[in-house]
Amino acid sequence: MSSFFGGGQTSQKDRVKKWMHDLNAEKRALQRDVNALKREEMKLKNELKKEAKKGNAKACRILAKSIVKSQQMQERLVTAQVQINSICLHLKTQSATLQVSSIINKSSQLLQYMNQLQSLPQLRQISTQMQKEMIKTGLIEDAFEDALSVTDDSELDELAENEADAVLYEITEGQLGVAGPLKQRKTELTAIELKDEEENMQAGMDKLNV
Repeated sequence: MSSFFGGGQTSQKDRVKKWMHDLNAEKRALQRDVNALKREEMKLKNELKKEAKKGNAKACRILAKSIVKSQQMQERLVTAQVQINSICLHLKTQSATLQVSSIINKSSQLLQYMNQLQSLPQLRQISTQMQKEMIKTGLIEDAFEDALSVTDDSELDELAENEADAVLYEITEGQLGVAGPLKQRKTELTAIELKDEEENMQAGMDKLNV
């Protein structure tokens, strides 16, 4: 039986290996971006505390909004990392089964994963190219979602404005801002997720005889 790539098992494994390699490279780049944002967030918090001591409420509010935006972006980048992990696991499963029925049943799920990656400008080019390759090989359907979950700058500004008071209140210990619930954001992978990721990636590469 031929594989869903229209060729033999060897060509299939080579294609999957390349996809997984490219996706993992993007994931590492995302993590570097997350780390940079965390460092910048710490600097912003320290600067906010200094301005609070000076009584500069206007500067503090601007800094608080920048902190919220940084946290929002960290959450989006971490979510993309989780989505990449799901795609790699899905590719590993597809390569292992080589069953047409399984491919048809799961193609819409993989398409959804790929479309979700396009919400980040950093991943839009590689995800679009990879989608085209997957369509040609029959791994996903020839369809793209029209409505992507893309948050523009104006939406980020509005969200940051709504959360600025609570951030100010927390960082200045009540000196500025208004007490309120802080939005809990996922800004890093948990230890369990990292462990599961390593195990899944290793299992996938073992099956592909890397």
